[in-house]
Amino acid sequence: MDPGPDPLLLSVFSVLNPAFTFSFSFIVESVVLVVLLFLSGFVSGAETAFFAITPAQFIGLRNAPGTASRIVYNLLNRPKRLLATLLIVINFINIAIVVISSLLMEQVFDFSSHPLAGFLIQVVAVTFVIIVFCELMPKMYATQNAIWFSNLAALPLFVVDKLLRPMSWLLVKSTALVDRRIQSKGYDVTVDELTHAIDITSDKNTPEDEKNILKGIARFGNIDVKQIMKPRMDVFAIERETPFSEVIKLVNEHRYSRVPVFEESFDRVSGILYIKDLLPYLDQQDGSSFDWTSLLRPAYFVPASKKINDLLQEFQEMKNHLAIVVDEYGGSSGIVTLEDILEEIVGEINDEFDDDELNYSRLDDRNFVFEGKTLLNDVCRITDLDRKSFELGEEETDTLAGFLLAVKGGLPQVNEVLRHNGLVFTIESADRRRIKRVKVTLPEIEPSNGRSLAAWLLPLGFALLLSGCDEPYNPKPRGYFRITLPEKQYALWESPGCPFGSELPSYVQVIPDTSAEAEPCWMNLEFPDFKATVYLTYKPVNGNLNRYIEDSRTYAYKHVTKASGIDEIILHEQPGVSGLLYKVKGNAASPLQFWLTDSTAHFIRGSLYFYAVPNPDSIAPVLDFVQSDVQHFLERFHWK
Repeated sequence: MDPGPDPLLLSVFSVLNPAFTFSFSFIVESVVLVVLLFLSGFVSGAETAFFAITPAQFIGLRNAPGTASRIVYNLLNRPKRLLATLLIVINFINIAIVVISSLLMEQVFDFSSHPLAGFLIQVVAVTFVIIVFCELMPKMYATQNAIWFSNLAALPLFVVDKLLRPMSWLLVKSTALVDRRIQSKGYDVTVDELTHAIDITSDKNTPEDEKNILKGIARFGNIDVKQIMKPRMDVFAIERETPFSEVIKLVNEHRYSRVPVFEESFDRVSGILYIKDLLPYLDQQDGSSFDWTSLLRPAYFVPASKKINDLLQEFQEMKNHLAIVVDEYGGSSGIVTLEDILEEIVGEINDEFDDDELNYSRLDDRNFVFEGKTLLNDVCRITDLDRKSFELGEEETDTLAGFLLAVKGGLPQVNEVLRHNGLVFTIESADRRRIKRVKVTLPEIEPSNGRSLAAWLLPLGFALLLSGCDEPYNPKPRGYFRITLPEKQYALWESPGCPFGSELPSYVQVIPDTSAEAEPCWMNLEFPDFKATVYLTYKPVNGNLNRYIEDSRTYAYKHVTKASGIDEIILHEQPGVSGLLYKVKGNAASPLQFWLTDSTAHFIRGSLYFYAVPNPDSIAPVLDFVQSDVQHFLERFHWK
């Protein structure tokens, strides 16, 4: 017996329109639909390409040869009007696509008996085609070829911008009120969101080390010193009264380059011994007259609650590698080194004196054995667990042993099993004072099902719809104590012997830079009332403009300490003067940096520093006041 026809084919043939023919009107409508799909993709790609141009590329377009580059530069000078024009064109084209595709499907299919099914099929089919062929594919290509695509679309968009100027002007004006309301609110990206973004944007070819470094950078600003320090129980230190011969013996045994020295107890650290300082005196170790304590250098003390990004900045400025960590009562909790900080980004760093053995072992994909003193951050990194897996309400712990003591409420026994958030902890070794070794068993991973794809479709649709209208938000200040600020009175200032000038307020002092590395026309703008300084460094271009611009960007982004990052503002207030202003958000050492150039002969870079460490909220009025002076300086800046 022959099998019957396929039910799916029967369903398809049942909705075909028997009166359908390839008429002339059908062919014309099909061609128009294809052209509209191409135009929709072209305009979507142009939108992405224009707004993917970096500030440095934008500056380069100003002096680039060719009509297309000048058109791109002029269009980007009015980004809101350009965006409004692009959105108007895209929406008109997509509406036309929906209408024509509906007409074509009505000629091919007959959904009179199933109108709801026909409507859903049309919506799904048209949406799929628009998203894939008119949004994703052209935007992915345009992102990788922003300059080329922008130049290609420059002339057509210039013509369309002229034709639709009344509509785009009306759209920009009508959104001004909403724009002001949106800018009064902010959105802070969390570390978890950044880490998740790194995971979903990495492909299978991305090395795991690169992903771990990016995740380390994302977490960097939220880590306290106490989370990475070496506890005092594990610190090697020397008592001040130790004989010199014994000091040499201890140094050879432990092989550290810097050693804390204390009096009576580690709570009274009196200095740091640099082993390299001992080298000239090795021949005196048999004598009793040599006072090795005269070689001690001052110890640097930091609180356990200090953020490691701030400590890294201080280490760089002081050329220091080691600090003593103190608790709230003034006692010494341990030490932290520059290597400890860098390991939070790049992972474990081993030198020729480090043991090759790690303080953990991996039994299989779900079972690990850790030492009790292992930091919870390291446990999370090794096991790929979220830090929330070790949360205990208001109680905070830093090590695996401390966490288990808090879970148990006391010291657990050997072979005792503890459970928390699906994790199983087996105590493998312990004594009367501490937990030495723990086996950690991860929960089983449940297999995913097909519904996970459906769960992503709705957020993905919203993300695609809103992608063209995304703008950064500025957080609203919460309120501050009243501060008396001086009246602003600006006067013309011409730098003697240097090729630049501007306007400065009366309370600013111009001090030449007399440091050893200073070059001609390096100077500081001092704000003595606010303990603030703007450092100005001038350099002749001499064909090095691109390198100077890249160096300035590198210096600025070294100060990003929180996920809110940096705002880049293009400067071209005066003829012959162009540049970038970097506004660093968060608790940064330098909240404001900038560079200016005439593109041919001169280049100057500036950075604002405050020599006080108050709460960011309390410094906000002063920061706004000084920033307005810097902004005025940039607006009036000129080359001689």
